[in-house]
Amino acid sequence: MKTWRILNVLLHIWANRTPVVICFALPFISSTVLAQNSGDQVSENTNDGASESALPLSGRIFTDIYAPTKTLGHTPFRQTSASFWLNFDPRFSDATSAHATLTVDAIEILPDGTRSELRTRLREGYVAHNASGFEFRVGRQIISWGKSDVVNPTDFLSAKDYTFFNPDEEVRRIGGTSVWASFTPEQGASPWNLIGVWTPFFPQSALLIPPTALPSTVSLTDTRAPGFTLTNSEVAAKLSYAGAGWDASVMAYRGWNHIPEFELRSIQGTLLNPQVTLGQTFHRYRAFGADGSIATDEWVFRGEGAYVFTENNDGRNPLIIPSHLNTVVGLERPLGDRFRIQPQFIWRYFPRYTRPELAAGGNAVSVQIAEANALLLGYQFRSRTSGTLRLSYENEAKDVEAEFFTLAHFVGGDYLLRPKFSYAWAESLKTTLGTDYYGGPVDRSLGALKPYRSVFFEAKYAF
Repeated sequence: MKTWRILNVLLHIWANRTPVVICFALPFISSTVLAQNSGDQVSENTNDGASESALPLSGRIFTDIYAPTKTLGHTPFRQTSASFWLNFDPRFSDATSAHATLTVDAIEILPDGTRSELRTRLREGYVAHNASGFEFRVGRQIISWGKSDVVNPTDFLSAKDYTFFNPDEEVRRIGGTSVWASFTPEQGASPWNLIGVWTPFFPQSALLIPPTALPSTVSLTDTRAPGFTLTNSEVAAKLSYAGAGWDASVMAYRGWNHIPEFELRSIQGTLLNPQVTLGQTFHRYRAFGADGSIATDEWVFRGEGAYVFTENNDGRNPLIIPSHLNTVVGLERPLGDRFRIQPQFIWRYFPRYTRPELAAGGNAVSVQIAEANALLLGYQFRSRTSGTLRLSYENEAKDVEAEFFTLAHFVGGDYLLRPKFSYAWAESLKTTLGTDYYGGPVDRSLGALKPYRSVFFEAKYAF
């Protein structure tokens, strides 16, 4: 009952349009349930410091406030949200269990695209069986592959909601309906592991479309996804080996790009003043990839890469992202007792490539679509080098954390800076303050997001 009382308080605050109050209400809300839930354990996806409970329930409540660095219109807020996540992890036997995560998000987006939304989602919901080296999961689940930091070339099975602002990229992930099977020989003791995945209904990413991506004469309509047929389902396989201090894997994938691309729906008006309507659609992907890591006493080296075959394999149709190679190499190591550093080098290359401005022989509408897709999907250049850097700090008491993260495209000159500072007021209550600073030319992927420069604040309570 306490959990649902928390939800009622959350929704009541939202109904009165005072999301800021949630930040100050969370410590008082947490104190009312701390005695009952001090023994609860948060699942692997949401473990923020709570401990084991007799009931298979756990979760979190969090609120995020994003304020633009420059006031927009009548409000100081870019986006405010309040979220309630409830995890249910029953165990039916030693070998059979289940997992479900129900999320309730109250979101207000201002001032462009002003809207209020209260949505309830089943983030994950599956049944699992694990015995004698075999493991099966059936249902809605998040399957993320790859070892790199943030940029994962082999992560074909998951999707993200980029319109939902949150300092934790994992919160944005969207689950899909899949059958997941794993086999480890020798009753689970072998260093070899084989995973197979079948996904009849793949998750779809929601893009954050910057205002400069589409001309004012272009309007956007619905998104079309492929219908359910056996040939439209996705399949993937991954073979891994875990050695002493190192591991490696290879994978194969046949399915769809989970990031939608623009396509022409209609043209109306006059030749001099056309009114263009675009929609979003998904195109087929086939891919082969590999990843690996080597760990020593202080150093961790990681590498990940994949070659993707798209519907534009010959590179002649810039309306669709061409076939390409994605690679990431990086390292991680401590600096003293409290700091840690993670630099990465990223390279994307298109062997067969046609510039977006040459779409359909330079047809104006086709060029607009090609340039918008190239901006959002990152194929404005035949070859693009990028890098990330993450520098983190944690004090001895582990209640203070600080982090600086940057992603920069060396070709294109655009970048993201994301410093943030976190403080844990109690074992289960944490607040975070930071900023998203986008820079570079406005006709580049990150530079186009300049209107979304924001200072953010998050308060999170886990139970």
